[in-house]
Amino acid sequence: QTAQDIVNHYTWEGLRDVTLVFPSRRAGLVLKNELKQLQRAQHPAPVFLPTITTLSELFDALSPLQQEDELRIICRLFRIYKEVTGEQITLDLFYGWGRQIISDFNNIDKAVPQNEVKAFFENTIAARELEQVKLDEETTARLKDLLRQSGASKEYNEESIQSKYDALWRNLYTIYLRLNEQLLSEGKGYEGARIRAALEHIDERIVEMEGNMSYCFIGFNYLLRVEKELMRWFKDHRNGRFYWDYVEDFQTNTKAFAFVQQHIRDLDNAAEPMPWKEPKEIEVVATTTGNAQAQF
Repeated sequence: QTAQDIVNHYTWEGLRDVTLVFPSRRAGLVLKNELKQLQRAQHPAPVFLPTITTLSELFDALSPLQQEDELRIICRLFRIYKEVTGEQITLDLFYGWGRQIISDFNNIDKAVPQNEVKAFFENTIAARELEQVKLDEETTARLKDLLRQSGASKEYNEESIQSKYDALWRNLYTIYLRLNEQLLSEGKGYEGARIRAALEHIDERIVEMEGNMSYCFIGFNYLLRVEKELMRWFKDHRNGRFYWDYVEDFQTNTKAFAFVQQHIRDLDNAAEPMPWKEPKEIEVVATTTGNAQAQF
């Protein structure tokens, strides 16, 4: 249905000036094969197929920053961490912490506007101090190991560990700023920083890439803030079209369905979905991780 609607809208000759953006490569290959079958049945003359890419690849193409190797980022973060906190720890001990910090920075850059990042850190720290969050056993054990390896006193209590943990949180914004400043000075960045830079420079980067290419976003449902911001830019500047991943009677998971309904209100919908050919019994199971999904 989507393949046919794309052909109807752009015509066979116009497909060469269209980029189709998918959540994954596999979905793009499926639609590419659908277009080939339609072409054999409807249009015997040779045609250029549209460009097929993923949202991640599109962000990569739009970003002016180069991807830095994760291990190099962790080593850089390790040096910054020691300068800011004064902790004397080994790189092998810090490695797991470094990966988690980078993951947190990625999530912040994807979810929080750049002009609100400082307030985000300040509010998070204030909320933690207000709530006096009690550390779980796993976090306490990791912090004890961190303190022991750093040569600190071996006498620990919950209050001292909590204090150490809060001190790390209070320094995170400084660490965040220094890491980004150093990487930016070399034209590099981690994933979240590169995505943020892509949005900041999209006007000039898109012209360098392809001129007036048309864009279709196909098969998405839940979107991060940066993803929706990118799509809104293409809607406003490239007449972007959107084919959302849902069917009209799929309301088993009302929270997930609400996301798609909001996207349709904000970004429109190129084609209304067809109902199921036959009624389906669908069970939605919430899992917290990829491992939990595989185990289920």
